Amino acid sequence: MKHRPLAVLPIFASALMLSGCLISSQSSTTASGRTLSTQDSRSIEIGKTTGDELISSFGEPTSRIDRPDGSSTWKWCRTETRNSSGAVFLIFGGSSTRTESNCAVVELSAGVVRQVRSE
Repeated sequence: MKHRPLAVLPIFASALMLSGCLISSQSSTTASGRTLSTQDSRSIEIGKTTGDELISSFGEPTSRIDRPDGSSTWKWCRTETRNSSGAVFLIFGGSSTRTESNCAVVELSAGVVRQVRSE
């Protein structure tokens, strides 16, 4: 039997053209909540800014812990989730999820800011 190297060329070319349809990928990002930017944090004056002013400027905190002694901890947190997935048709498939959170924490005493920090 005689070998024809050029006879396989159309088959190889067709396989290359079709391979684009056999690989897929997808990614998405979702975010929720709010944190305070560096500029936001700079506008808060320790010993002067009140809780009412914080709510007026930044909205309700994500969480709030009130203590019997009148002090409280308020947090503004933002969570961002990135999902990505990919597949090679009938050979391999995979996905990953990455979640990042950051919070601005404000400590208040008698309704006035005593400390601002990040978590």
